[in-house]
Amino acid sequence: MSLRRPIIAAIAALALTAGPAQAQFDPRLLNLLRGGIQLFQGLNFSNLNPNQEVQLGRQMNQQMLSQRFRPNRDRILAAYVNDVGQRLAAESDRPDLPWQFQVVDSREINAFATMGGYVYITTGMLGFLSNEAELAGVLAHEIGHIEGRHLPQRLGQSYLQQAGLSALGVDSDRFTQVAVDLALNRPNSRSAEFDADARGLRIMERAGYAPAGLISVMNKLAGLGNNGITFLSTHPDSRERARALTAQLNGDRNRMNQGFGLDDWTYRQQVLARL
Repeated sequence: MSLRRPIIAAIAALALTAGPAQAQFDPRLLNLLRGGIQLFQGLNFSNLNPNQEVQLGRQMNQQMLSQRFRPNRDRILAAYVNDVGQRLAAESDRPDLPWQFQVVDSREINAFATMGGYVYITTGMLGFLSNEAELAGVLAHEIGHIEGRHLPQRLGQSYLQQAGLSALGVDSDRFTQVAVDLALNRPNSRSAEFDADARGLRIMERAGYAPAGLISVMNKLAGLGNNGITFLSTHPDSRERARALTAQLNGDRNRMNQGFGLDDWTYRQQVLARL
């Protein structure tokens, strides 16, 4: 007898443990996924436990760094960016994730996050920024996406749309490709972006950075217009985001500039001089 029928039956049994409106993620399905079995519409990836999230993030990281991006080889630059990221991540609501902040070689002005603590920033974005508070703002925004589990929330439905309901035999490599495409090329919802901004601003303040850094980045991006800038093409209007962040601080100028990281000269020496 073919193995396909009992495997399909096993998946069906797992999928039926909850009705469509209240379906919960069953960790046993990850093992079936590795065997090349399709996902069912009831899956809710926002219920991945941290170990599963880290595992999927690691798979995505391997694929991105082998097929799409080249890690920057300047160890001093990488250590600097990672130190800033770790300081921020320690103040997030998910400090126990194995956070990794990586610099990748690309002229694109971009930064992005996947899941499980994996955050990336391009050399193009580093060159666009003016000080450490702006860098902290960008990284804190990406931490906000992971803290809010925004990618897992979108993953199940996107997989079904791209791989198809009849995609029996699709393996974990295909699943990872869909997840990478979702993280890099498909915009988050407006609510997810504004949520990541709000979380990022809170994280910055907890870590001691001047919140003005994140608002400054939004205003600088707004000044560029949407002229092929990757970060802009996958995010809502930057002016609107800057206004929302200012409102979050109640328009308090003193609060905006309270904290460290606004020294442009230090950033030029530690980052811009190394690009």
